[in-house]
Amino acid sequence: MKHMLFMAWQHLRFYKFRSAILVMGLTLTIALPIASHLIISKYGASLRSRANATPYILGARGNRFDLVLKSLYFGDADLDAIYLEDVNQLERSKWGTAIPLHLGHTAKDIPVVGVPVAYFEFRQLAASDGRVDFDLGDVVVGSIAAEELRLKVGDRILTDRKSLYDIAGTNPVNLNVIGILKPSGTADDRVLFTSLETSWLLDGLMHGHADPEHSSADAHGKGVAYHEVTPENRSSFHLHAFPAETPVTAAIITPKDQKGATILEARYENSDTLQLQECSLIIEEILAMVVQIQTFFDTYYVFVLIATLLFVGLIVVLSAQLRRAELETMRHIGASRGYTIGLQTTELAMIVAMAGVLSIAITLLGLQIAGQYLNMA
Repeated sequence: MKHMLFMAWQHLRFYKFRSAILVMGLTLTIALPIASHLIISKYGASLRSRANATPYILGARGNRFDLVLKSLYFGDADLDAIYLEDVNQLERSKWGTAIPLHLGHTAKDIPVVGVPVAYFEFRQLAASDGRVDFDLGDVVVGSIAAEELRLKVGDRILTDRKSLYDIAGTNPVNLNVIGILKPSGTADDRVLFTSLETSWLLDGLMHGHADPEHSSADAHGKGVAYHEVTPENRSSFHLHAFPAETPVTAAIITPKDQKGATILEARYENSDTLQLQECSLIIEEILAMVVQIQTFFDTYYVFVLIATLLFVGLIVVLSAQLRRAELETMRHIGASRGYTIGLQTTELAMIVAMAGVLSIAITLLGLQIAGQYLNMA
């Protein structure tokens, strides 16, 4: 057996190109369906974990998938705003508690999300450096965002202007970093958190009469005007709107109990302006669609596997024909027919074994890369 393995390995080394084609063809055929199933499984677990930790989302009438996904993962979907009074009314009903979210702003393309301090307790987020009890103009930075932007406590970061054609004339705000969050392995790691009041300042709904505009150079050397909140001018900032009429994007709702959940669902079912969505149900709908797509690809992979096996079989048959003289010589010098068959079988087994090892490596690498993008749960 030892000699047979040696002979088989030497033959594979001599025909490097042919052997590499066989190994890579089998590797991709094995790795792709396995990796896709494992990644989708990991993706589903990630979605379910965050959805199960977030009972309901309250928002404006519209696409329910956009509402839930953006509220959970702070994506780019354009959502209509609701009023803070809508959230306050729910809390006054005593059937549940609410944590409002204000989305839509960015700083260096990282989402800036306005939340009350209660959000950190709800998500079990804590600071690795600094604190999370922010005031107007303060920002708490997720761990990955801090690493990407190279931020530390005491630094400042300028928010992005929403549009070059912003008719409201709102200027960016130079935010003060007061805390860096511990890694949580969730979407919160990639976010800049501010107070709701700071989000309204970014909206242009707050002004400080004692706040002179500052300016700095952008990437093109042009001056960019911005606001900056300091301990000296913070008290001069005030809302140019009634507090109850200030906008929020959505609110995380936690019912008091099952009865409260039923009452709240009934209350908002027929609302013309608001919708209340149970996160876990929405995520299950999305995953059901993903499973349907996966089923299609599974069928496709079956045909790919059949084609690959036929291709390997063809190469083996042609190789046997080309090696006829070689195998005849081996029989003349004493090798039995069983030995020559065993030699060819060993060569094929080694190819399959190498393909299997590479498939495992590719699958693990794919899971690691996917984990960097799926740590949103």
